[in-house]
Amino acid sequence: MTAHAVATPEGSGEAGFLLALLRSLDLLVLALALPLFLIAGLPAIGWAVVAVVWVVQRWIVATVKRRAIATGDRSAVMKAISLSMMVRLALVTSAVAVVGIVDRDAGLPAALLAAVLFSIALGIQIGTPSPTGAQR
Repeated sequence: MTAHAVATPEGSGEAGFLLALLRSLDLLVLALALPLFLIAGLPAIGWAVVAVVWVVQRWIVATVKRRAIATGDRSAVMKAISLSMMVRLALVTSAVAVVGIVDRDAGLPAALLAAVLFSIALGIQIGTPSPTGAQR
C-alpha cells in the first residue's frame, strides 16, 4: 500500500467506496438483524437497545478519535483509541445487562447481536488502515 493510500483512507473512486462500506459493515449487519429478530420472533427490545447504544458508542468513538487526531500527537491518538474501546465495551455490556434484567427473553439475543457487532468492529479496526495524521 502506498503512503498516499495510508494517508487518505477514503481514497478516491471505487477503492474508497469499498473501504467506506467495509468500515460501515457493523451498521449494515445491525440493520439486517432487525428482520431476523422479527422473523424469528425474538423480542425487538433487545435489538432496539443494542441498536441505539451501538450507534451512540460509534458516535462517541468517532468524536474522540477525531479530536485526538486534531492534536497531531500520535500517543494521544493511541490513548483515545484505547479509552474509547473500554468505554464502548462498558456501554454496550451495561445496556445488554439491563435488557436481560428487564426482559429475560431479550437478554440472550441482545448479547449475541452485541457479540457479533463487536467481532465485526474489531475485525474492521484490525484489518483496515486507520491513519492518524499524527506524528510522534
